[in-house]
Amino acid sequence: MSKFNNDTGDARLDLALAELNDSGVGSNWSISRKRKTLRKFGRNENLSNGALATVWQNGTASEVYLSPADGNLIDTISSSSAADVGQGVIIEGHYWSGTNLIFSIQRAVSNGQNKVTLTQPLCRSARAYELAVGTPAGDISIYQDTAIVAGVPTDLTKRHVVIKGTLGQSQSFKAATSISATDALIITALSFGVNRSQAAAIDFTLERRDASANFGFTPAYGRLTANSSGTTTLRLNLDPPVTILPNYDVRVRGIASANNVAANATFSGYLATKVA
Repeated sequence: MSKFNNDTGDARLDLALAELNDSGVGSNWSISRKRKTLRKFGRNENLSNGALATVWQNGTASEVYLSPADGNLIDTISSSSAADVGQGVIIEGHYWSGTNLIFSIQRAVSNGQNKVTLTQPLCRSARAYELAVGTPAGDISIYQDTAIVAGVPTDLTKRHVVIKGTLGQSQSFKAATSISATDALIITALSFGVNRSQAAAIDFTLERRDASANFGFTPAYGRLTANSSGTTTLRLNLDPPVTILPNYDVRVRGIASANNVAANATFSGYLATKVA
């Protein structure tokens, strides 16, 4: 039995911790010792009926993830506007240490459409937000160093997160993240929505995968549907919760009944950590 079997006083969460202890990723997991919640939210204005796509704003269907063998190649930011000079951008992500994901948070200062090199190159970038008053004039991209035109990568598969200043946003909207080697995520709630001004339905799916082994994604929860003519937004409190193990990637993808459909997705929960 876990040393922290009554870690939270919530039967759902304590059972999830007990299952973590039995999952082969170590024992004595604690939510109360970590004391951190996690909320990930994303938006995709252009879902289609062709294939599943991540709920994010990158402009491509789904992220091309870097394997441990690829290394830490996400190392550059730039803006699509020459006016975005001297703005502080906070970038949250992970870097590879061997086959382990290590959490990193850093600040970069934009230089308009010119490339700026990150202090800590990454293999994952889950969130970025701009610290200046107001919003950036352009779209600020965080990407693997590659060719750019007017500050935008020509190969969008090399871009891993973007702040859409051209849409009035000051932070990224990406319903995907990764979990470090020393943490686990217990997801307790999901929220999916379709723009009600459009006549469309969207099927959503929560997916996870072992990043350290570079495995493919598998469903973590059954496919759910939101419909503009009925239930435009789904909000689910999960019982039992969904657990994302250390060194895992997790994302929400969707497929629409029409083209150019706007979707929103959120997943939230509690981080747990191993204690002595």
